[in-house]
Amino acid sequence: MTKNLKTFTRAEVAEHNTRDDAYVIITNKVYDITDWIDKHPGGYRVLLSMAGLDASAPFRVYHPEHIQRRLECFLVGEVVESERQYPDPFSEELFALKEKFLEDGLYTMDFTLYKWLFLEFATLIGITVYCTYFCDSWMAYTIGAVALGFYLQQVAFVGHDLGHTSVTGDWARDYFWGSFLMAVGGLSVSWWKLNHNTHHVVTNSVEHDPDIQHMPFLAVDKKIFEKGSYWSTYYQKWFVFDAAAKFFVSKQHYMFLIVSFFSRFNLYVHSIKTLLLEPVIPNRRIELFGFLAYWTWMYKLCAACGSWQAALYFFLVSHAVAGSLLSFQIGMSHWSMPVFDGKPPTSEGTWFRHQLQTCLDVECSEFWDFFHGGLQFQVTHHLFPRMPRTSQRRAREHVKKVCSKYGIKYHSDTFYGVIRDMIVKFKQAGDDAALTETYKAK
Repeated sequence: MTKNLKTFTRAEVAEHNTRDDAYVIITNKVYDITDWIDKHPGGYRVLLSMAGLDASAPFRVYHPEHIQRRLECFLVGEVVESERQYPDPFSEELFALKEKFLEDGLYTMDFTLYKWLFLEFATLIGITVYCTYFCDSWMAYTIGAVALGFYLQQVAFVGHDLGHTSVTGDWARDYFWGSFLMAVGGLSVSWWKLNHNTHHVVTNSVEHDPDIQHMPFLAVDKKIFEKGSYWSTYYQKWFVFDAAAKFFVSKQHYMFLIVSFFSRFNLYVHSIKTLLLEPVIPNRRIELFGFLAYWTWMYKLCAACGSWQAALYFFLVSHAVAGSLLSFQIGMSHWSMPVFDGKPPTSEGTWFRHQLQTCLDVECSEFWDFFHGGLQFQVTHHLFPRMPRTSQRRAREHVKKVCSKYGIKYHSDTFYGVIRDMIVKFKQAGDDAALTETYKAK
């Protein structure tokens, strides 16, 4: 520890937990990140979710060493000796595993994947264009719409790669290409960073993880509605279990597929709201121009069907396919897992365990890796989020061995099993919702 630093108790650090006054603890040192929050490349919300807390593990996992060395300019003190925390042997092995993965080249993308993806995208778009411009049957429009839906799902996975800086490994370069992707995929990588980085750090937290905050339409656990309401630190608003929420949630195991059909429109809304309202967006103009370009070619593609009825049918089917595929893929690895109140532990000795409690893998053959887009190995992905998807299958075997050594369960199941468990949990939460009284203001 550096000598002559001011000492803080953890309770004192916890008092600095707002956007205008934010401290964090990293490896027992205290940093004032107030002036950095709005400049953070990963978005301010993920830092705000850690304000006042120990952020040691997620910081070390997310940032390369040259970034970690920049911390000194924010240093204001250290934790009192009696409250210092250190990685346990399990966490130390996972940190060591990260270094081994770096040395073995597992943090370098295998671009053979992108050659195949380019061929896949060209094929899907080719089918779509042929069915809309050169055919005039409803069957052809259906085939074209399904092909476009698959295309939109697969492009979203490329955005996921770029958002995690796992393509080139350079933040600015991957962010630029992620912003450019708006023109061909329609979703904002800037919104994604705000949302997804927060999800990774506070996974399955009722109040803090935006990926489980879907009332009034969905609630993956009774903890989300049993108190009647909760304040979302991400959306900065109250989620209330009112009559509408009770109706939808109690029937969610029947209605989830219908809700997922329209989920992509929700992503459009979040994307444009982020670009128009968020104060710090590095590539705002590129993404706004891309948004216009996307809707231009989308309109022309739908209009090529001829009548407005056919165009609307094509548009809705393609978006239903894209929305449902992406919703299932994103949700299946977390929604059947435990949900927590409050912020999860993020110190070096606890954060990895939390990730292993809230994530599971989808077991599949290597052939289906392209379909899942890297999200099938969610456990390893959450432990090492900057690792490219081309390395996850190899890396997870090492992680499994470490987990086995310490008697920690590594959750995984077949695609069918994961979907089954998710629907079963929806049914249980729905039954609980039917028996829960709606919120009454005090």
